[in-house]
Amino acid sequence: MAERESVAFEQLDEHNWATWSVRMMFYLKNKGLWELVERAPPATAATEIKERDTKALSAIALRVKDHYLPSIYECKSAKEAWDSLSKMFRDVSAARQLMLLKKLNAFEMEPRESMIKYLHRGKALVQELQGVGHIVSQTEMATRVLAGLPKEYDITVAMLEAQPSLSLSSITPKLMEAEQKCGLAEKRETTKVVAFAANFVKGKHAQVTKKKECY
Repeated sequence: MAERESVAFEQLDEHNWATWSVRMMFYLKNKGLWELVERAPPATAATEIKERDTKALSAIALRVKDHYLPSIYECKSAKEAWDSLSKMFRDVSAARQLMLLKKLNAFEMEPRESMIKYLHRGKALVQELQGVGHIVSQTEMATRVLAGLPKEYDITVAMLEAQPSLSLSSITPKLMEAEQKCGLAEKRETTKVVAFAANFVKGKHAQVTKKKECY
């Protein structure tokens, strides 16, 4: 009994052309169909070649989100469909990449944001940039994370920046330790609760936890 084929990967959507196109290329190569994306068969091609081209076109169509189907619905070949999607995403990716790079340059910890949420937000931004074809090195992202921390972390940041190499994985434990040591997570949560209470209780004074210095 033939083994059932199981090749699952994300369908093409707004933010994943860079990774989807690579996976799709290798999938079609594995099926011996990629050559039909590189060069469309002539109208006089043999029936077997045309059938293979139809398989390649179908493979592409079945792996895009529904809202992209109109863009390739009238395509007559796998190459035509691929070129149509590629052109569309080159234009979109350039604009999105610029927007994400601006977001990266302005990346900083938000008020009352915990360290774990801050780091997860940074990782998500890196993945988004990779999705539009821009690779952010570990050193670049670690440097950006440190630069975006509030002044309570100045001493910790200075010590980390003195290390010979930086990466998100190497700075994460130290930043988590600094947050716990200085009670910064608890301070942000207390500030959040006090601010919430102040919005509903008028005429009363909210007592905010005394600020701690981070050593």
